[in-house]
Amino acid sequence: LLDRFGEQREALLSTATELEARLGREVRAAGAGSGRKNLWQATGVLRGETEVEVARREQREQLAAVQSARQILQAGAMQSTIRTPLDEPLGLRGTLLERVAPLMHVASAAALGFVYGAGRGYLRGYWQDVTPSVCRELSSAVGRRTAVGAALLVVAFEMLPRAKAEALKALGREEVTDFKAAGALEQLAASDGVYVFLLAALNFAFPYILLPVAINPTQLLVPPSSHEFPHKPTSTP
Repeated sequence: LLDRFGEQREALLSTATELEARLGREVRAAGAGSGRKNLWQATGVLRGETEVEVARREQREQLAAVQSARQILQAGAMQSTIRTPLDEPLGLRGTLLERVAPLMHVASAAALGFVYGAGRGYLRGYWQDVTPSVCRELSSAVGRRTAVGAALLVVAFEMLPRAKAEALKALGREEVTDFKAAGALEQLAASDGVYVFLLAALNFAFPYILLPVAINPTQLLVPPSSHEFPHKPTSTP
């Protein structure tokens, strides 16, 4: 949703500027109002605001709302210019949250992997009936190893879409978008093979990394930066 607003930011700013100018002219034309009561208000026959005063107040409120929304859009435009060191290597795009999401995924997976690996290591030592000091040493070693492996797995998965695009570009091929296209099965099989091989290799070198990565909370909350969300173009009024 934030990315969709980001793509339409320029059009929204243009519309907000035009609307602000029109409301400003209407407010200036209506005047500030004298604030004096007419005969009916003074005698208590008519209580509250008149229709003219209500319309004038609504125009001022609408102008304030448009100005506030315009400031929010301009602040979002300034934030979207902030770049991170991983934007170019990973081909990141979208809002600042989506572009720093890989760092969040790596940090979260490493922290979760350390907790899970340390717990597994301590329980393994406890079941082997070793001394508490050995349990703590085993817990620390397994926790660090699981944290490194989980972080490497997330980094690899974040870089694979960019690596796949570069490989297809070097081979002079285009990415498959239709299963009926020529060579679609071979390309999909090769891509799946790379993913499975990478997963098996890292899981062999760093045990206990599958569960922390599978339940990584940031990856469940923030969509991957390489995904294109389909959307229909907005219709002009």
